[in-house]
Amino acid sequence: MREASWKDDALQSLCRVIGDSLSGTALPDRADPDTLVPLARWHRLLDFLGRVPNATPEVKAALRSQALRGLRQAAALTTILDAARQRGLPVLVLKGVALSLLLHGNPSQRAAGDIDLLVPPDRFRVAADLLLELGYTVDGDGPPLDIADTGSSHIRDLTFIGHGQRIELHRRLYELSTRLPDNFETFWSQRSELALGPVTVATLGPAHLALYLLVHGHGHDWERLRWLVDLALLLRQPGAVAMLREQARQFRVERACAQALALIGHLFGPQPGIPAPRRVPARPLRRMMAYGGAEPMPSDGMVWLRHRLEHKWRDYRLHDGLGDFLGAAARDLTTSSGDLTLFRLPRGLTWLYPVLRPIGFLWRNFRPLAGNSRR
Repeated sequence: MREASWKDDALQSLCRVIGDSLSGTALPDRADPDTLVPLARWHRLLDFLGRVPNATPEVKAALRSQALRGLRQAAALTTILDAARQRGLPVLVLKGVALSLLLHGNPSQRAAGDIDLLVPPDRFRVAADLLLELGYTVDGDGPPLDIADTGSSHIRDLTFIGHGQRIELHRRLYELSTRLPDNFETFWSQRSELALGPVTVATLGPAHLALYLLVHGHGHDWERLRWLVDLALLLRQPGAVAMLREQARQFRVERACAQALALIGHLFGPQPGIPAPRRVPARPLRRMMAYGGAEPMPSDGMVWLRHRLEHKWRDYRLHDGLGDFLGAAARDLTTSSGDLTLFRLPRGLTWLYPVLRPIGFLWRNFRPLAGNSRR
């Protein structure tokens, strides 16, 4: 890992706030905390900025707005989980409200962009119909429900929108890996349960949550500090660091694990069970500084294409050995929901989707006003 440069004053200042908070150190007054609001909002860390003693009305207003959004997500999730319970449908809640409850004890402290739900693959259509009955509609940027249902063995997730919320319904936890654990029955039997008003929120248990957060953050090059903070808080549990390292060795993602632990120690200071980093990967820090403010990632053209290819490469680097790599490539060629929308082939010709995938990829990334968006 190459040595990282570390020159962005705003990012350093926000990381010092987080580091002091994680270590239990009294937070000092910060000069003009309003300047950190766009950065904290992007990284979904306004809750930490709100702890600064001289937090201004602007900071407090931004924090209230975030909390209100979190409460609305919690209300929507309560309705969904209650309806799922009545139908006997097991649902695991990923990140978002579940992590906020687990790490902070309330449903609205941790900001989230959407609501992620994992359901058994063979009951995906049942879960989709439930969301439709609750007034959600399939996002027009993805495949229609009938196409997603037909391609059940290929499509990982489907997005629904409604009631001011965005719901991502997943039938698999990981995008491409053929090596990482991905059995819903196992996840469900080892789940953690959290109280949210009248409902119980089921989420990944200790044996799976840290590994999932590691792979998810690594796949996105840790561009949001929130993911590192989540992992740092989770790894405070006794034995959690040792368990994650053992899992990283078992599933051959040691490099991703070493990178995450180095970034946590470098950005936030010494953490329990995590040694001080000797070398820090430069690339994630560059991305934090390049896209960690009010400037959004360009949505189309060569920059977007490069980002997508880099994301794919990080996924592939999680694989070890030719057989593992080829298995991931085969899955990748048959998992694009976008292609199922662009090319409506009859059932007997669905074998052509892997052949057409490169054409669909180029079309989606270079057509005028593509409007691609990132999570």
